Amino acid sequence: MNDSDVGLLPAGVHPNVARAVDEDSVPASQPMQRMAIFFKPSAAQQADLDRLLQQQQDPSSPNYHKWLTPEQFAERFGMTAADLAKVSTWLQSHGFNNIQVGRSRTRFRAPFFP
Repeated sequence: MNDSDVGLLPAGVHPNVARAVDEDSVPASQPMQRMAIFFKPSAAQQADLDRLLQQQQDPSSPNYHKWLTPEQFAERFGMTAADLAKVSTWLQSHGFNNIQVGRSRTRFRAPFFP
C-alpha cells in the first residue's frame, strides 16, 4: 500500500464534518492528537450482514436472537489479516504508533506522535 492507493471515498465524509466551518489552517507545529478510520464492508459482506440481521429478528429463523461476538463478526464481516497488515504498515509509515484494531476488524484508532 502506498499513498497513490489512498483516496477519499464518495460519501466518505461524516455529515458533521461536511457542515463544519473551516476557520483556518492548524499550525504545522501542532501535531494531530489521534485519528480513527472506519472501513465499509464489501457489497457481499453487506448483503450477508443484512440477511443475518433479518434472520436474527425473525422468530421462525434458526438464527433468531443468535447474536455474534465481536470476534465472530470480525471473521464474517471484518477486514482480512492481509488488509489489516497493509493499513497498519501504511499508518506506521506516516507516523502513527500504538495502532489499535477494533475487535470487529472494521476500524483503526491511533494516537499520533511525530
